[in-house]
Amino acid sequence: MIKYIPQEKNIQDVNIIQKVCSLSWIEPENVIKDNAQYDFDFVLADINNYFKKIRTEKSPRKKIIYLDNIFLAINRLLKFNKGDGAFGVDDQLPLLTYCFIKSRPWKIYTDSNFMRLYIGNKKNKAQDNQLSQLLTICDIVKQARYTSFNNVKEVEYHDKCTVAYNDSTEFLKENLGIDPM
Repeated sequence: MIKYIPQEKNIQDVNIIQKVCSLSWIEPENVIKDNAQYDFDFVLADINNYFKKIRTEKSPRKKIIYLDNIFLAINRLLKFNKGDGAFGVDDQLPLLTYCFIKSRPWKIYTDSNFMRLYIGNKKNKAQDNQLSQLLTICDIVKQARYTSFNNVKEVEYHDKCTVAYNDSTEFLKENLGIDPM
């Protein structure tokens, strides 16, 4: 069982948000392997809003509702671009990764574990799968290297990450109380 750590700044959350900030330059073509042109404006504002609500909401039940809404928005985007055909985790994960990076979700690791504790005894397979995907995204982001993305060379990756992270220092200080230095 995963333990919920109610610390103000869980080290996992800090590592994730710092890495997300360094990856803020990522474009859809860097994470999506198929040639479909996704209209992210279609859902990105909604997903960003749901990630913010997960962060600020106290009730784990409501956090899970917002997580459901994130996946509904991703599926709506997939349906819009791929039609009524079946799609699964392999289709959702790249889109969710891109939206996750662009939304800069703070305390998502802690919130995910909190939600998992809440649904633990309820055995809701769909919600458990969504939480597993979200925690997978956290791991993907934490372990991201230049080889994790399409059409990115090593030097370009390091240069862009450095610039993006430096541009995010005020965001980290003002909004999250993290001193990035």
